[in-house]
Amino acid sequence: MVKILPEAEPEICDAGYYPGEDGCTICEENFYSLEGADSCTPCPQPLISAAGATSEDECHEVEGYVATVGACRGGEAPEDSYAGLENFKDTLCKERCDTDDSCTGYLVKDNAWCETYSSVGNTGDGNTEFTCMVKILPETEPETEPEPEPVICEAGYYPGEDGCTIWQHLV
Repeated sequence: MVKILPEAEPEICDAGYYPGEDGCTICEENFYSLEGADSCTPCPQPLISAAGATSEDECHEVEGYVATVGACRGGEAPEDSYAGLENFKDTLCKERCDTDDSCTGYLVKDNAWCETYSSVGNTGDGNTEFTCMVKILPETEPETEPEPEPVICEAGYYPGEDGCTIWQHLV
């Protein structure tokens, strides 16, 4: 005789969590879930959220930064494929980047570590495990050379490369 056991009820998780192998698992940064959801939903780009977000309303912009998908890479430092990466064992990289003019972006991972970047023009590399926060840099006016002062010469002279040159009438 074969005994058929009833199928186990799926676990219903609170908002901000989803059913994992070992019970309810918190949604990662930049994802959210409603109560009873079977997976986490990514925040719409370029919005971000803290781990455990419970609705799309918790997805938000970060003033002064644009969120891009992936770890920060590239930019104007092609010899450095890691975009001037500096790693820290804390989560204070936004604060560092806010106060450092050479910082062009940052990322924070799992509220455990973070990185800052110094390559102008860096962007996320597409790795969905990370969100590169690219600093919005102030636009700078291109440097232009001042207009040269006009050379005013006396009668019988004309402006030349090295100042006023005497006018010579060729016969």
